[in-house]
Amino acid sequence: YRLARNGQEVERQKRQIDIYRIAIVAHEGDDVTIEVECSKGTYIRTLCHDIGLRLECGACMTQLRRTGSGHFSSADLTTVDELKLGDFKVITPLEGLAHLPQVQLNIEGRDRLRNGIPPTMNHITFMDDASRDADLVLLCDAEKLVAVASPDFTHEHEHRGDFKLHKVFPDGI
Repeated sequence: YRLARNGQEVERQKRQIDIYRIAIVAHEGDDVTIEVECSKGTYIRTLCHDIGLRLECGACMTQLRRTGSGHFSSADLTTVDELKLGDFKVITPLEGLAHLPQVQLNIEGRDRLRNGIPPTMNHITFMDDASRDADLVLLCDAEKLVAVASPDFTHEHEHRGDFKLHKVFPDGI
């Protein structure tokens, strides 16, 4: 954006994105307000430019407001004033990562993780079918998050266990 603001052309690499929903929510003169639900990696400024090209009228973005990300919405926001007053709720890591499936470990699995060793299926007390196909899962000890991992049942990345560990919290959080 710095180069673009200095008038330099910036070549943008093409990438695959998904637009789940786009809607006009207001229209006044030449100004149009749209809402977009999209995949990660979507550049809204570029989307506006591309819409203007398609309509052969040109278009640019004048304002951007993110109203959601993942499973969070604007209803979950805390204002700066609320922060200053201490009037806010701190969410737990499990609440913040609630969109990821949870896999429950037994005591031996938790102990392996404390030593940096990925658990095997023998160390799981609960894992639903969705967890098997997920890119990321939360490895949990009751109500504590002990690791973020990827299932690796083919042992492509991890030969000591059935999960590739991305981040381990030995004492749980």
